[in-house]
Amino acid sequence: MLANCGLAVFQHGRQLDGIRILMRAFEAGNAAAGFNLGTNYWRNGQDGREGQALAFWRRGAAMGDVDAMVGVVGLALRGGDHASAEAWIEPVLAQDEPFAIMALALEFRDVGDWGTAMRAMRRAAALGHQPAVEYLARLHGE
Repeated sequence: MLANCGLAVFQHGRQLDGIRILMRAFEAGNAAAGFNLGTNYWRNGQDGREGQALAFWRRGAAMGDVDAMVGVVGLALRGGDHASAEAWIEPVLAQDEPFAIMALALEFRDVGDWGTAMRAMRRAAALGHQPAVEYLARLHGE
């Protein structure tokens, strides 16, 4: 609840107050708040903020937040650290979160790892994620 409040405050123009609330929620064990803090640094930060985003996402991922896991994967792949990204494949695929699983698929697709991308897309499709179903249908139709 506190994390949602912090995000709403942030999105309504009171960024510093929103960050303070998100930080309190994160320190109280809300993994999603860590994802939101990392995302804030990733989207709104200047040079050098990528490390701060990664730190929040790693902590959120370790706490079980699937979106934070995908954030870690994306930054690892962009940085050329395929091994670190691969460490999060199974934890993401084990979730019943088709949107995050599709995001994982797209991260691997974007770096040319079609095997991992297809595996994740099939999992997202099996969970009923319509964009994954359509993407796979287009691939098989060509």
